[in-house]
Amino acid sequence: MNHDALVAEELAIRYADVRRGHRSGQFKGNDEYRQTREACLATLSRAIAANHGITSAQAMDAVGRRDDRLDAAVVLLFAAVYGFVANAVVTRLIVRFPPDEPWPALIGTALSAPFVSVAGVVVGGLGASMVEMIWVGDTHLSYRAFRIPWSQHWLLFYFGGLALFCVIAGARFGFRDRGRKLAA
Repeated sequence: MNHDALVAEELAIRYADVRRGHRSGQFKGNDEYRQTREACLATLSRAIAANHGITSAQAMDAVGRRDDRLDAAVVLLFAAVYGFVANAVVTRLIVRFPPDEPWPALIGTALSAPFVSVAGVVVGGLGASMVEMIWVGDTHLSYRAFRIPWSQHWLLFYFGGLALFCVIAGARFGFRDRGRKLAA
């Protein structure tokens, strides 16, 4: 049923785009567009309800329901990619600054962490949107783009990126210092 609801929402958006969308030649405002979309979605929800032996309200509730497994997989994938990139940046900082002068390396790390985290949020948001477009089967996400967890929780992802960067930096600098003590 969730797949049917996803398809119904897609069809309602396409129908409203053709009938009352900005480029339809019949655009009379956002309210008219929204009413057209909702009327189509209500009709499709009744058909889904009849097909699955449920109420129209249950069918409407399924519209917009997200697959938590897909969202978790996207977040974990981008966290892993971000971890590799953060590790590469920290490695460059470690190589760039001498081990006997830790302050320049720490300042460089502190200054680069926010920029790398912002880049991670931006790239992660683009990637999450691409995954959503593939999942929905259309590049026109419309209002569905606001349901993507990445766009709802970008500040959380930013601070998570900062924390992950700091953990990686701490571990890498710790290994460097430990290796230097062992070599001495």
